[in-house]
Amino acid sequence: MKLLHTSDWHLGRTWSGLDRTSDMADQVIPEIVKIAVDERVQVLAIAGDLFDGGGRTSLEHCAKLLQKPFQELLGRGINIVVIPGNHDQLQLFEVLRAALNINPPRSDARLEIFTRPGVRAIGDVQVVGMPYLTYRQLDDILRAEGTPITADTDLRSPDLAWVYANVIQALKKPEKLNPERPAVLLGHFAVTGAQYVSSNGPDEPYPGYEANYVDLTVNRDELLNNDQVPQYNALGHMHNAQQVPETTVPTYYSGAPDRFDKRDAKREPQVLLIDVPDRGRVVVQSRPVTCATPAINEAISSSEGLRALATRLGDEGCRRVIGDLAIEVANPGDFDLLCQEAFSLFPRLAEAGAVQPRLPGAAATKFEDTESYTRIENPRAVVAHYLAEAYKAEPRRPYLTAALDKIMETLNAQGGQQ
Repeated sequence: MKLLHTSDWHLGRTWSGLDRTSDMADQVIPEIVKIAVDERVQVLAIAGDLFDGGGRTSLEHCAKLLQKPFQELLGRGINIVVIPGNHDQLQLFEVLRAALNINPPRSDARLEIFTRPGVRAIGDVQVVGMPYLTYRQLDDILRAEGTPITADTDLRSPDLAWVYANVIQALKKPEKLNPERPAVLLGHFAVTGAQYVSSNGPDEPYPGYEANYVDLTVNRDELLNNDQVPQYNALGHMHNAQQVPETTVPTYYSGAPDRFDKRDAKREPQVLLIDVPDRGRVVVQSRPVTCATPAINEAISSSEGLRALATRLGDEGCRRVIGDLAIEVANPGDFDLLCQEAFSLFPRLAEAGAVQPRLPGAAATKFEDTESYTRIENPRAVVAHYLAEAYKAEPRRPYLTAALDKIMETLNAQGGQQ
């Protein structure tokens, strides 16, 4: 049986206030559907964080964006299995189910949503579904079994990770999981030994248990090395695709199929094609998502450098690129021309205010203080910096940017150094 493993679509996510819907709807999702159809998979497994929270945008994605591709997959006999992640709201999955039931496809394939831990036979494989559980959900499950979490349990304690792992192990018992049939685990949680994308430097390993329950980390030794059932662990939560090292059972994060910000500039989005035999070891193959959104984290100091970047990205890449672009200039007055050229080449960077100055040997926001006055050095660069960074997350951003634009106009009229 063939299964396509993906996760962390984060539908509804924005970048610097810009709507990213078209990237998924017009590019990434159609490519994932094509891979599933071309490879003739039986199951598309989405390991959590299908959505990026609730709200009106996510509701629209349930009712519109996902309806057509999911109906196409189901109509071609491809089952869809989904578990909620920590960014998902359970109510959205009921909306999604209702949207698909309006015009159900003529097929035996079905949409399976694990809002609680469980085991279901789907096609020729058993799926052990372990959604992300809030503290309350985990307590409710254990309370029904007569072993609730005590009220004084420390949420920072590794004991909760142990409890979480025990819930998964309970699903593997023979009365719930037939050891004679192939099975996969579909889960959304962190595992020790996995690599996460660091915002402050290179990727780093999860050192152990995280400081809060949202990123609760399950010890791989407790969870993944104690048996060979299921034959494959399909995980979500980490956005960079990877195999968890030193596990008896092949354990993979498929990673997010698109890029979200500058930290993803070097990440290669993909999905995983999993061949699960009746007996023996599974075969895992990577399939790149070729139309993923390009992301950059660049520093350029010349017009030639900007044009070289544009050539590397291509016309479509220039139109869609996200990330950060620093303009390195010795003289702040040179920034304007290069900035305008960057804006014309990369419209999204312009709209997000993601082009900013970088002055050699000094930060763009350097101030000189004396006892009698405070003078702002390079005011044009300072204002550009705040347009790009300080206010892009503010709810009142349109008013703030309009005011700063007016200041910039005044600076330009005065020559930029007053």
